[in-house]
Amino acid sequence: MNNEQYGFCLDSRILFDQLPQKLLTWSGHVRSWILDSELKSTVIKYEDMLNESYHTFSRALTNTGVTFSEKQF
Repeated sequence: MNNEQYGFCLDSRILFDQLPQKLLTWSGHVRSWILDSELKSTVIKYEDMLNESYHTFSRALTNTGVTFSEKQF
């Protein structure tokens, strides 16, 4: 997974039952979602959920359009 030239079904001489998929590094995978995508996304780190649970989760809810009040937490 650390070789950006590698992927599944990239050889056009062989017929596979799935679409070609490039495998990226972890950083490349994250960048593909947050920089190269037209989808709105929010990056949430596990460490932030542990250390700043309220702030991180409320930011995630706000970014998805969910309305909430502090009493609901």
